[in-house]
Amino acid sequence: MNKQTVMKLISKGESSTVEFKSGKSKEFTNIYRVMCAFANCKGGYLLLGIYDNGEIIGCEANYISAIKSRIQRENGSSNAIIPKISFQIEIISIDSKNVLCISVNKSNKIHTYKGTAFYRINDIIVSREAANAYKRINRSGVYNFLMHDDSSQISSYQAAFRILEPFKDWVENHKGWQTIRNLPDSSKEKDIQRLIDLKGRDYCEDNNIDMSFEANEGPGTLDLKLSRGNDKTVIEIKLSTNDQYLHGFEVQIEEYARAENTKNRIYVYIQLGNPTRTKRIRELYEKKKEAGENPPFLYIIDSQVRQSASKK
Repeated sequence: MNKQTVMKLISKGESSTVEFKSGKSKEFTNIYRVMCAFANCKGGYLLLGIYDNGEIIGCEANYISAIKSRIQRENGSSNAIIPKISFQIEIISIDSKNVLCISVNKSNKIHTYKGTAFYRINDIIVSREAANAYKRINRSGVYNFLMHDDSSQISSYQAAFRILEPFKDWVENHKGWQTIRNLPDSSKEKDIQRLIDLKGRDYCEDNNIDMSFEANEGPGTLDLKLSRGNDKTVIEIKLSTNDQYLHGFEVQIEEYARAENTKNRIYVYIQLGNPTRTKRIRELYEKKKEAGENPPFLYIIDSQVRQSASKK
């Protein structure tokens, strides 16, 4: 790989085969997840020393040394990706800044990191089960109508519901609940967030709305944000199995909204069972409305086990 090749990759932005990392953190989880996903899909290039917007900042020499030695030492070990993957590491100098380039080759094996097989869809990493869920959503056709929406001046709040409604329909009426329940417990919540993000992107682009996944908004990482100028809507997604489900509704999403200076908040609650929790959050929502407050809109998606028709 040479400077011209790297510059060309940077100019095209992140994609299914290109990922940028700032190279400011020695946190290996994200690096290994990306490498695992590339190996399981089409291969790809992980460029460290690049911001998400393509700005070249370079990596420090000690960082490069630490990354190279650890990745090479741990390849195929229980601390990293199993089984071993094929990759090359190169240092490319661009305007006196060193970019660490990791080229991962496509594999004919299934690789895992910490027990999960990661895959790449566009520029997002998901579990193998979520990648299969994405295919099932596409086959269901529930999002097809979004491609024909001519409402170019739709608000971010309206757009959020346009994106959420087909996902709810897929889960509740197209056996999507089975797929949701089969997602790995360790990544289920994140996988759902990524699926909604992936399916909503085209619609938002068509309607001149920016959709940000895992945006950093002061108090923490917001799940989804839709915006057009000062028109902003924040979305927080929680499973009913998450012990922070009430904190997310009462505190977390409110902090995100204040950071964004918006009153448009949608709290997506994925019901996996837990009837007591569902009753509690419903009652809290209704109580806040009756008291004249303006709580986040409580958007419940029912992903509970259904009884088959033959057993009714």
